[in-house]
Amino acid sequence: MKKRFFALVVVLLAVAACDKAHFNPIGNWEVNFTIVLRAIDDDLVISPSAKIITNSRASADRLGLAGLILARDAAEGNLHAFDLACPHEVEQTGKVVRLTLDGVAFVKCPECTSVYEILYGNGNRISGPSGYDLKRYAVTLPDGMGMCRVYNPGYGY
Repeated sequence: MKKRFFALVVVLLAVAACDKAHFNPIGNWEVNFTIVLRAIDDDLVISPSAKIITNSRASADRLGLAGLILARDAAEGNLHAFDLACPHEVEQTGKVVRLTLDGVAFVKCPECTSVYEILYGNGNRISGPSGYDLKRYAVTLPDGMGMCRVYNPGYGY
C-alpha cells in the first residue's frame, strides 16, 4: 500500500512540474495579425530586426494581451512573434505592463526590469525576477505577396 501511495505522489509531482514548465501567466489570448513585408512592415525584411505592434490595422486584428513583438532572427532570418506583456508583472501584480525594445536583440520590462532575448527568436528570460519566457505565437511563412500571418495555435486556429 505504501509503495502505491509513494508511486502516486511521484506521478502527481511529475505532472505538476511539467505543467509549471509549460505554463505562462499571459494565458491564451486570441491573436490574428497580418505582417505585410512589401509595404508597411518592410522594416522587418532585414535581419536582425524587431518591431512592436500595439494598434490594430483591420477590424479582424487581434493582438494578444498587450500587443505584439515581431522579430526577424539573426541566425536564419525567420520571423517570430511574442506577446508584448511582461509575464512576471501579470503573475505577480495582475497588471499588464508593456515591454520596451532594447535594440533589436532584447525587450525589457520597465517595472520589474526583466530582460528577454528576441535576437534568436526564443523569447528567453536573460535577467530579472521573471520566472517565465515570453509568450510565443506562430508565424506563417511569407506568401508570394510578402504577407505572413501571426496567430495563436492554442486558441483554435
